[in-house]
Amino acid sequence: MYRSVLRSGMRMSELSVPEQESTRRRALRTALRWRGFASLYDAVWASPHPLTPEGRVELADLALGAMSVFRARQVDLETEANRNAVEAWDLTGIAEQYEIFVERWSGVLPRIGAGDVTGADAVRARTEVMSAYRHFPVLDPLLPVDLLPADWPRSRAREVCVAVYDGLAHAAQEHVRSVAARFADGPHPGITAHTIAGMSAGIGHVPD
Repeated sequence: MYRSVLRSGMRMSELSVPEQESTRRRALRTALRWRGFASLYDAVWASPHPLTPEGRVELADLALGAMSVFRARQVDLETEANRNAVEAWDLTGIAEQYEIFVERWSGVLPRIGAGDVTGADAVRARTEVMSAYRHFPVLDPLLPVDLLPADWPRSRAREVCVAVYDGLAHAAQEHVRSVAARFADGPHPGITAHTIAGMSAGIGHVPD
């Protein structure tokens, strides 16, 4: 399954920064991780995504020492030393973080459905769930689905996030409107709560 995906090539970067320049090495490694790369072997870093024009500029800016960028295809070896390139990413650890998120927030869904989360609690829950979910773009390199376990929890985590964030939109919106009305003349119908569905569609707010 891994071979079939790699027919389109995997981006690889090999870098060399003098050992004595440890600060620059750490900065380069951190920058590569932020861009979805993972350390396959020492100075060899891999990314499952094609190199875009913007990516070329970014890598050029990161070239603190010697760097080579190339596309590679894995060739399996009949030996115990053979290592699947996907192992460069801690899929087990990433999946655990998704599962923790799902367990934490799916437990709130029955209360949301019953209308029991209102007022400041609704605002707080929306803020917390989005804050927690925003860590995943950094943790998850978004490997192609064909490379992931069949039960990969990414889609479930997104479903839970949408259900909580959008499910509390009206309650949070009404609370904020009521608070604003205490300090102004009359209601503020222009205050609207964003939803993930609305933002994905380019709407940006919940219609009245």
